[in-house]
Amino acid sequence: MAERPDAEVLVIGGHGTSYGAPPPHDASWKSTFLAEVAGHVDIGRIHFTGHLPYRDYLRALQISSAHVYLTYPFVLSWSLMNALACGATVLASDTAPVREMIKDGVNGLLTDFFDVEAMADRMEEVLDQPQEHQHLGKNGAEMIRENYSLEACLPRMVHLYLDAVTVRGVRTRETGGATG
Repeated sequence: MAERPDAEVLVIGGHGTSYGAPPPHDASWKSTFLAEVAGHVDIGRIHFTGHLPYRDYLRALQISSAHVYLTYPFVLSWSLMNALACGATVLASDTAPVREMIKDGVNGLLTDFFDVEAMADRMEEVLDQPQEHQHLGKNGAEMIRENYSLEACLPRMVHLYLDAVTVRGVRTRETGGATG
């Protein structure tokens, strides 16, 4: 933010705990964050939107210059897949399971979770040369389409279901047998 005095930051989502541990001392993660950065950044440029209607959330992803996705090894959030599907340039922590979705330099950028300077440097690269990073968003959207869209998943889900019922000795009507 010091390098980009015109930058605005959106923090989208509720103030409760969805994943992980609750914040310390009956505080909120928002108040914990604000206390930590007080005096170091212009708080007026950080906008906590709370929950947005889904359509507005997707619009925010579509017009953002970059989507920063930081997570310490934990479950993968649906928000990463949404950002990729919207074609956002994603800067993410190089942690499991993020590496399962992001290939560094192909469909996003990965940085060590604890290396704040490296993340800031990568953000500067993206903001300085957006055209040089456009392919990341396009590749991310294509990866989601190819691997996670209904068209991609439904045949695999049906195959998985049929394999499961066949393994249990159940034959479906489509295969000419009885169920039961």
